[in-house]
Amino acid sequence: MDKRAILQSSSDREELMKTALALCQSGDPKDLQTVLGFLKDPAFLNRLDSRDDYSYALAHLRVRKILDAIGKLPGDKAEAALLEVGASKAFMDHHWRVEFLVVATGHIRNPSPKLLDFLDDQVKSTRVQAFTLVSVLAAMRSPAACQRIERGLSTPGKPLDGSVFNMEVIKYRNDPAIVSMYNRLLAKKIEDARLRDAIVQSLFDFRPTDWFPPAVRPPKLHSRREASTEVLRELLVVADQSLHLDIPENTKGGVRKARAEIEAILKFRQEGGPERIAKLITDLDDKRFAVRDQVARELEKFGDWAEPQLRAALERNPTPEMRQRILQVLAKLER
Repeated sequence: MDKRAILQSSSDREELMKTALALCQSGDPKDLQTVLGFLKDPAFLNRLDSRDDYSYALAHLRVRKILDAIGKLPGDKAEAALLEVGASKAFMDHHWRVEFLVVATGHIRNPSPKLLDFLDDQVKSTRVQAFTLVSVLAAMRSPAACQRIERGLSTPGKPLDGSVFNMEVIKYRNDPAIVSMYNRLLAKKIEDARLRDAIVQSLFDFRPTDWFPPAVRPPKLHSRREASTEVLRELLVVADQSLHLDIPENTKGGVRKARAEIEAILKFRQEGGPERIAKLITDLDDKRFAVRDQVARELEKFGDWAEPQLRAALERNPTPEMRQRILQVLAKLER
């Protein structure tokens, strides 16, 4: 059956979602426009997700998955499509659809002022919480999005819970735009002591056991060793700045520990450690068994310093021999 006919008449919710996703991902602008047209149709929205779905199965809403697929479209397609849906009264008349549309924009890396204004409007109209907006802006990781976070923090009468930094912004703590935002934020005078402390902790003093109950999975953080040298140097500046702030001594202790780790990484790079590891990984594919065996032992001596590059090498589709050797080294490092 023609895909448009399926969207027009099918009562099978899964079939509707799969068809819409296929059209979104086809690469044909006409297919995408077809999906956008249906997302503005109340009858289609009601066939796609039931009232019970909106009440009890938010994580599995089909409209949410379609919006997420649209948000991942390349170039300007995602922004234009999501803004078009956001202009539809029929679509925006349910607060959960509004929230999921806003979350889908987090995939966009270069948001325009028009999109950022649209997001601000959703918070001003109270259809979306400030927490959600900050998490989306942080996920965008663009300078313009980071500036909106800063603006929101300085808006009188709208205090922001520091937990958004501990739960969401922290995920991107190695990103250049995010680190520069922290630098600017901490250079200003943040009156709220708890917020000030939370901002510093989220960058330097991760405390998963203190912040999250056992049933809640903490955010997974990228190692500082994956950060660029430029980012690490700016982090040292922010660390020194943080140590002069009015924050608890235990937080300052976390900053000092993080600072020592960053200095060690920079020293390792200055001494040519990453280049040596890269050469050893290449030699894992040497034709001579003795060389491969010796190289594997040397990589083990580097310990977890070698882990990021070993995992990156796995993603480059290595030869079977190299893959086996890398997995063996990683297994020993994890013991």
